[in-house]
Amino acid sequence: MVKLVAGPGVYICNECVDLCNMIIAEEPAAAFGAWDERPDDDLLAGLAKVQAVVAQADAAVHDYVDALRGRGISWTRIGATLGVSKQAAWERFSGED
Repeated sequence: MVKLVAGPGVYICNECVDLCNMIIAEEPAAAFGAWDERPDDDLLAGLAKVQAVVAQADAAVHDYVDALRGRGISWTRIGATLGVSKQAAWERFSGED
């Protein structure tokens, strides 16, 4: 994975975009197979890709929080939206100790 495409509440990696393009073009896609059927190297490569997506998604969440705080949205509302307390949201995103 090289890029993560973001839309309103949606994130998709370039490899998934390629897969979607193959499906739309009616080209056969490679079978995924069960987790226990996949080679170790494939799983390790997939793990690295997922971690990269997590990092990009985390950066996007920080961007959203920064924009919302810039609009004066409370930590209470941000925390509620994220399913955490206002204190947990503040601790994660405020940048203050």
